[in-house]
Amino acid sequence: LGAKVLDLWYSSDSRFLTAVSDKRTTHVFDTFAGIEVHKVTDFNHVTTCACLTPAGDILVTAAESGMVSFWDVASGERDGTFPLHSTEAMAERRNTRVNRLKCAHDGRCLILACEDH
Repeated sequence: LGAKVLDLWYSSDSRFLTAVSDKRTTHVFDTFAGIEVHKVTDFNHVTTCACLTPAGDILVTAAESGMVSFWDVASGERDGTFPLHSTEAMAERRNTRVNRLKCAHDGRCLILACEDH
């Protein structure tokens, strides 16, 4: 990667690995094929953790700012975002960092661990 790795995540079938680097880039690897299949760079937020949905089609990233983003793995395009905190909290630069991010096995629930002071 040529960068410090901040977070790693393995899919339940061990096929995919995500690696978040300190260069605002999240890499997705196919461990069966031994290749990088995708990477996304978030120029707006410092990404702290990531995971894939069970189907492997959506990459979810979370950031120091408390912003969660959804990326289409095939296109690399951001599909949407949502803030975990109010714009007031983010504007006051309160600690809103997301430390861990997990997607439920059925893909219907997203679980986050945050610093919220």
